[in-house]
Amino acid sequence: MKDYSDYLICSDFDGTLDWQGVIHPSNTDAILDFIAGGGRFSICTGRLGEELRSQVTLPFPINAPIAGSTGAQIYDYENEKVLEQTFLDDGWMTLIDDLIRGVDLKQTFEIVTPKFIKQFEATDERMRESVCRAALESAVYKIVVYTDYAGTDWLVPQAVDICKGRYNVTSNRVASYEMTALGIDKGYAVRKIKEMTGAKTLVCIGDYAGDLSMLQVADIAVAVDNAAPVLKAAADRITAHAKDGAIAALIADL
Repeated sequence: MKDYSDYLICSDFDGTLDWQGVIHPSNTDAILDFIAGGGRFSICTGRLGEELRSQVTLPFPINAPIAGSTGAQIYDYENEKVLEQTFLDDGWMTLIDDLIRGVDLKQTFEIVTPKFIKQFEATDERMRESVCRAALESAVYKIVVYTDYAGTDWLVPQAVDICKGRYNVTSNRVASYEMTALGIDKGYAVRKIKEMTGAKTLVCIGDYAGDLSMLQVADIAVAVDNAAPVLKAAADRITAHAKDGAIAALIADL
């Protein structure tokens, strides 16, 4: 049996480990072999850890903490326990005001809290008030905004300018952007998970811009073949397409 005990693999979920709702069988076999050889396997996702666990049946164990909500949450998948969470500061409602006024696009806002995930259209003041009032009774992990942006930048430039120095801004899908607390992203989370597990070599793999921060701190940075150009440019290696078993290809390379 191969020895993978030095390695921690942190994989994005949608578009990397999973392709359109399917985890390739070769990924399952390779991850089971990787864990049997002493490796640690983690998922780093825009979804909440609880959401991933309730909505997806994984065909293999997760033997390291995972990163949820784009790094705002570190979650013990096996024991169903939040280990760390970082919320937006009290200025998040002012941020929404600024984004509605300053971003000239059609926008749908999504508020992610430990208790719920709710959306409202930027033009629907009544729904906005209802959702924000409910969020004030909880705490907010992140705000996601879905737009009709058709530019060439991977982030909406106006949103970047508004968030600069106030919030971390990234994107996990085309024409969207999302805000977490300043300094909180997948890169922050994978560093914490590496510390928690004591792994020597951090391997990160992803497909879109939200994964950029974790590739930047990885010892081995990997992009799937279907990754966005911005991610491929940051990667040490380009591996297989997600639909063809990218995680299996990565483990074979290790």
